[in-house]
Amino acid sequence: MPPRSAYRLAVCRCVTYGCGQQQYIDADGNHQTGNRINHTGVKAHQLADQLQNLSMTSENQPARMLGHIPVDELAHRPLRPSADRAFSQPRDVPESSTRATSNGFSAEAGPSNRPFHANPTQNSQKDAFDTSPYLEDEMYSIDPVLLYPILFTASLALFSNLSVRTTNWALKSQRGFVKLIKESGSTPAQARTDLLYTEQKELEEIPSNIHTVFSKLNLNPRLTVLNTCPSCFAMFPVDHAPEVCNFPINTVPGLFKFAFLPPSLETSDAHMAPNSTSCSQPLFKKHRPIRQTGFQDLEAWIARFICRPNIEEMLDRSLKESNQPFWAMQDDEVDEPEPRPPAVPEIRDLLCDLANEDFNEHSNPPSESDDPSSSTHPSAPRVRIANLACSTGNSSTDPDYENQGWAGELEITFIKTFCRAGNLSSLLRDARLPEAILPYRSQLLSIIDPEPFVAQTFPQPDRRSPIEVEVFQQLVHRLNSQKVNNRRWIPSTEWCLLSKEGAASYSPVASSAIFVPRITREGVIYSTVSDNPGNSVVQTQQGGTTSFGQILSIFHHRRIPVVEGPPISDTWISIREFPPIPMSQPNPFRTLAKPDMQTYLRLDISRPPSLIHIDEIVAHCGWMTYEPEEVTDQLKLKTIALVSLDR
Repeated sequence: MPPRSAYRLAVCRCVTYGCGQQQYIDADGNHQTGNRINHTGVKAHQLADQLQNLSMTSENQPARMLGHIPVDELAHRPLRPSADRAFSQPRDVPESSTRATSNGFSAEAGPSNRPFHANPTQNSQKDAFDTSPYLEDEMYSIDPVLLYPILFTASLALFSNLSVRTTNWALKSQRGFVKLIKESGSTPAQARTDLLYTEQKELEEIPSNIHTVFSKLNLNPRLTVLNTCPSCFAMFPVDHAPEVCNFPINTVPGLFKFAFLPPSLETSDAHMAPNSTSCSQPLFKKHRPIRQTGFQDLEAWIARFICRPNIEEMLDRSLKESNQPFWAMQDDEVDEPEPRPPAVPEIRDLLCDLANEDFNEHSNPPSESDDPSSSTHPSAPRVRIANLACSTGNSSTDPDYENQGWAGELEITFIKTFCRAGNLSSLLRDARLPEAILPYRSQLLSIIDPEPFVAQTFPQPDRRSPIEVEVFQQLVHRLNSQKVNNRRWIPSTEWCLLSKEGAASYSPVASSAIFVPRITREGVIYSTVSDNPGNSVVQTQQGGTTSFGQILSIFHHRRIPVVEGPPISDTWISIREFPPIPMSQPNPFRTLAKPDMQTYLRLDISRPPSLIHIDEIVAHCGWMTYEPEEVTDQLKLKTIALVSLDR
């Protein structure tokens, strides 16, 4: 066997001391680059390389931040931060406590490097709880980039009940991911740079074992564990437990009927056992406790509880909400006097009576059968608690008792996991977390408290509006004047009621469109009367007939023919037409038509809207309204004078 010092050599390839230019022979006899020196010397050489690189940095260049450790503090800080010591806890360290309670019980804590102590004060009779382990901010000073993977993996382990193997894999994978980000950056163009020594040591702060995470985050509860007899359930301190149970069996009510007794104590008349007889059930199997019972240490629980932020306000609110007696909260129809609490002797007598009765015997048993095979025959076996399938005791009556390899109690495992989950939930809600973690805290908590979905984008509102009935009827009529593949256009409300064969002969027309207040055509803006009355009067040309009107609405309509083809879109305009003056009425503007001054006099009366296509607009019109008898005494109607601005 090689000497012990050979195991503590490491390969150094530093530049400062020239180790990278040397060679050594490996175990296979091959020459490798580097120098094998003591591992502490490797750390010193790496620091020397780092300091040399920093000394070559330009004075104008800002100091490089090594994770969360400033460069100017490297000379004054230890190689490993104090938080690193908490991560060095081994996985399988047995949970033990350095404090013994007054009654002799051994309090067992989780693998925490900060044992809890609760000592009474000297000036008063009240107990003083030391809450300093829960108030230390050592964990809160960790680099957020390193803390987030720890919180993430702990949440998966406790809230999603992942296995230890899976969570350990997640920790190692996240350590590699953080190293990749630090070395290669977040952009492909960034050159890869090796981590400095201090950066490598900081990266090692991410543990590789989930039990180390529980210890680092101080999530483990402090439990009081006792060895328990699987027969009479007597409890013994872990450090002072005998090999067999020495508890007097006559002091346990109903033990002979309900408990698992050793074969040596099974008698025909169990009630006649001598007073000196003890249980004598083995407490250990292969030097390991057969059964243990654990419960949370009250002092440690109170210490963790009272150190929570705003605990005073929480206690005051709880006191106000629970200031009424329990029975006063019941909504009883009849006012009955408050029940008298039972006395201790009454409770003891009641338990003894229940224990001395058989499990399924009644005061008035049913009629017994004469058939010995019947379940009601007096000699038929009775159902015992020991024979129930839900029994969890480890006794000689279990079928596989000799081959059971108990590694731990299910109850203790449950209470540990339950307490860890509660402590982690409280930690994630702690305001003392690093500020960089706070924006992502809700995401970590969403695994137990899902957040309602909040859309980052908003859907574009439907700009379509229904078309007036009269205008829509005119639209269908206008579309049918130009059929597509000899298919008539019908309203979509009628088309959807047709059969598949009948619908193939028509094309649907939607009764909705996108309305706009104005539109630009050939550089000219046309507006509705509600948007800009000055641009709302137009001259139109439809089928060789010149007409004038005022724009009421402008809309874009889209329709899809039944046959294959692209959708068809058009722009339509609804106008209120100005009808010409009847020939029976005087019109002074008729004589102006001979030199073609493009001036017109029309009636300004209310009429139903008319539909025209955007291509049927000729030009804007200047206009002026006249009251009745204002143009001439013989014209008793309201009129409007129009001047076409056709270019």
